[in-house]
Amino acid sequence: MCKRAMCLVVSVLMLGSVAHAATVHWTAGGNDRLWNNPNNWEGKAVPASVDEVYIDVPAAAAPNGPIIQDGINARILGLACEVAGEPTMTMTGGTLEVADWIWWGDGADCHGTFEMSGGTITVVNEHELGWGGGSGTWVMTGGTVSAGRLIIPTASGKEGQLYLHGGTYNVGAAGLSMTATGLIDITEGTLILQGDRTAEIQGFIDGKRITAYAGGGYFELDYDVRKAGMTTVTAVAIGPKANRPNPADGARMVMVQLFQWGAGIDAVSHDVYIGESPDTLVLMGRQSTPVYWHAPGLTPGTIYYWRIDEVAADGTTIHEGDVWSFTAQALTAYYPSPADGANDASPTPVLTWLPGQTTVEHHVYFSDNPDAVEQGAAEADKGLTEETTFAPGDLESAAVYYWRVDETTAEAEIRPGSVWCFATYLSVENFEAYTDEEGSRIYETWIDGYANELSGSTVGHIDAPFAEREIVRGGAQSMPMDYNNVDSPFYSEGERTFEVAQDWTIDDVNTLVLHIRGSETNNPAGIYVRLEDASRQAGVVLHPEPAVITTAKWTEWRIPLDSFAEVNVAKVKKMCIGVGNPEDPVPGGLGTLYIDDIYLVRLVPIR
Repeated sequence: MCKRAMCLVVSVLMLGSVAHAATVHWTAGGNDRLWNNPNNWEGKAVPASVDEVYIDVPAAAAPNGPIIQDGINARILGLACEVAGEPTMTMTGGTLEVADWIWWGDGADCHGTFEMSGGTITVVNEHELGWGGGSGTWVMTGGTVSAGRLIIPTASGKEGQLYLHGGTYNVGAAGLSMTATGLIDITEGTLILQGDRTAEIQGFIDGKRITAYAGGGYFELDYDVRKAGMTTVTAVAIGPKANRPNPADGARMVMVQLFQWGAGIDAVSHDVYIGESPDTLVLMGRQSTPVYWHAPGLTPGTIYYWRIDEVAADGTTIHEGDVWSFTAQALTAYYPSPADGANDASPTPVLTWLPGQTTVEHHVYFSDNPDAVEQGAAEADKGLTEETTFAPGDLESAAVYYWRVDETTAEAEIRPGSVWCFATYLSVENFEAYTDEEGSRIYETWIDGYANELSGSTVGHIDAPFAEREIVRGGAQSMPMDYNNVDSPFYSEGERTFEVAQDWTIDDVNTLVLHIRGSETNNPAGIYVRLEDASRQAGVVLHPEPAVITTAKWTEWRIPLDSFAEVNVAKVKKMCIGVGNPEDPVPGGLGTLYIDDIYLVRLVPIR
């Protein structure tokens, strides 16, 4: 088999000098094989010592880059765009069989575009087709792609893009990996996810429906919610199990006792289980359609659990489903946030709750005096509202507050609510005060190895804005820190010295909390916190899971203050966050870490 792009390589080698456009450089792994039917090169292999394939295209034939046309077939081991700039490769027909992978735009400076209007690309052996570490763009207006795994992309900060305006892109059992900067734009094309599994899709997906299984079915993406800021959607690809529950799993305002779901791909009937505990589900019967009416009704405020087992045509093959849950809408205000008894509420909270059935108005009571809230005293009375939110303003740190919401129904009935309580945290660092102006930059407070040459860290971005403003847990900023433990001293850290020693024991706080986020491209390494008191006594605590640094989501880390046994936490002078192990340094890797929302809480019952 041969592709014209590959045949042109041979033509140039055999015919010598040919007028052509600038060389486009595509890299392929060692032992690459190239079959060229039109030139009788079938079965001949590129020598094992050759690990690069150069495609020189005559300008008159292909002014925009390599072209794969009808009737041209090729087989390669691997293909990656490595050339700097914006090379374009087009495919109008033919067949391209890839034995290993295609990484389009893999090079750090490559922003290649693959334009496919016809033909077939097959990546065999369940291997990968994607964008690797670069920012490639794939535009399909026709044709078919089959690959074991789709990657868009793997590198942080890159922007792989797939535009499906036609054709079919079939992703095999290896699945879909997509970072927050990736884009899938689906209009007329079809993206197929094979198999029965859960696919986590991060980033922005422009289009609501993706075919999830070759045999039929689909899953929906909540386009409007994601556009408003949600960064993760978890969707279940259609397989033999029941899917797409309605009420949705975790729903909290359910009134109608109608249960619906998406049928498994081979199901002909459905066994319905319902109960008030996931361990005591009761078989309600077998349905011929994916819908069930719960005749006894729903008890307000009760959490229900349910499961659908799909029955195949033989009547004996049963695919047990997942257990889903929902909460029947209560009669009074419920599901408060901060949660009742929370120990880590912000000192500037926005209180929210879910309304009871037929509620039209809410009466809010709020105070640090539980009796005033319980009795509805004037000092706690915050008035009536039609909203289900209340902002009490700036509160004391590490203090306990109480609140209650009474509700008025459409029938003018007043339903008193329960008294809830929460404790606020004591903030250590939220990274919001830093600017790009000299004297208030983040790296001028959190000193790194770039400044003191004592470790392999770089706090803040090299260019403004210096604080991170996209990957944040709360507020508008977080602290980015690059770590490089390849060279001595084999650890990386950012350190803050407090002008006045901090008392981390006030109001009985006893736990340090910080939020960290890594990246899938990071090299695994331990994260640690080091505290030093005014007497220069220091203590170090290592995170128990080194792999946390490879997790591309915010992770809360709670450290009991008594873990810093030799440190006087009533006089904390320095705080250091690092990667590696300063007490036993060994060569390691590199990557990027994000830190946000460092505070102190007291993990004791607050009632």
